[in-house]
Amino acid sequence: MSDPDAGGPFKSLLGRAPDPGLESSLLADRTESEVAVVKRVSVYEPGWVRSSPSERAPLNEERLSPHDAALVGTYLENATVIMHTTDRTRDVLADNDERVVPLTIRTDGEYVWPGPVAYYVRNYAVAPQQEFTEYLRARNFEVRVPSEEEVREALEELGRKT
Repeated sequence: MSDPDAGGPFKSLLGRAPDPGLESSLLADRTESEVAVVKRVSVYEPGWVRSSPSERAPLNEERLSPHDAALVGTYLENATVIMHTTDRTRDVLADNDERVVPLTIRTDGEYVWPGPVAYYVRNYAVAPQQEFTEYLRARNFEVRVPSEEEVREALEELGRKT
């Protein structure tokens, strides 16, 4: 699987992998209250740490209704692409090792997420964190288009280690 922090086959909207020095240049003239925080969306169990290379990440147990999964999935798939790759990874719920899960990364300026989030929402109705689904409902599932600055901040968030 490709690592967005290492560049690899990923190409960002800005034409390169996230620059580790970008954070200081973006934040240099801002006060603490002006710094935007882009939040990550996940469908994996929080706090999970891989203990072996062959171990597959566990997904959240909560599931969305088919209606909500369609709304959330559409939102996730229609947001701005900030890193595109044709690489794919394995479906952790499948009984095989076929690489079918897309890895393209998207943002709406408030949140950033990798392709597996949309994949597991669409294919298995796996619920992302509740804060994100509440955010989407409050927006009536209307896709937010990020500014160029928000795209840079989302790319920087990807460069941070979790």
